[in-house]
Amino acid sequence: MYNCLFDGSHSQPLRRFFAEDEEMLRFIFARYPDQTWLHCKDKDGSFQRIFNTLFEENSVKRSDSNDMMQAELVKLLLLIRRSKENDMAVESGASKFGEDALESVLNLLRRDPVKAVRMRDLAAMAGFSERQFRRQFAACTGMSYTDYVNKLRVEICCDLLLATNEKIAAIARLAGYEDMKHFNRLFKRITGQTPRQIRSMHAARGGVDGQKETRG
Repeated sequence: MYNCLFDGSHSQPLRRFFAEDEEMLRFIFARYPDQTWLHCKDKDGSFQRIFNTLFEENSVKRSDSNDMMQAELVKLLLLIRRSKENDMAVESGASKFGEDALESVLNLLRRDPVKAVRMRDLAAMAGFSERQFRRQFAACTGMSYTDYVNKLRVEICCDLLLATNEKIAAIARLAGYEDMKHFNRLFKRITGQTPRQIRSMHAARGGVDGQKETRG
């Protein structure tokens, strides 16, 4: 999971790039409460790929890293606007699912994504058949039930990789993964990097006191 923050040094390049786009300038520079919180669903991994690139460029500090990050920031803003424009279609799916039922299911998964919960049980909780649940869950979250749970579990792994020096295999088991080959493949598909790459880049920036993994 990434917390992506930009300082004021990016404001002028953005003003120049979007000089003819008043709507985008309002979107970027409006202050709260004129600009409220936005919630975007990463349906195809586009946001994740941008954040992966931003993280890598900020970590390695190449000669053209600032230009690359600026380009990715522009892409990110355009993607957010597209997502915002598509909100009505997403909300239409969410209304069929039922806000209360959706929140109950999602809160349960967020509280303990490692706990195995059968889809039929969640469908019953939401008042849907398993087929309806699968369709409406995808409409509301932008991904399948399995992909959503894996995303939550990988986020737990990322937090532990950055905050501890526990062995990668142990972290995988804590998140519910016993097959390391499957875990590594899944982790890279979701984050764009291997667990070791994420930990190494974080350690290079002074994270976890630069410690190595524990042994045993």
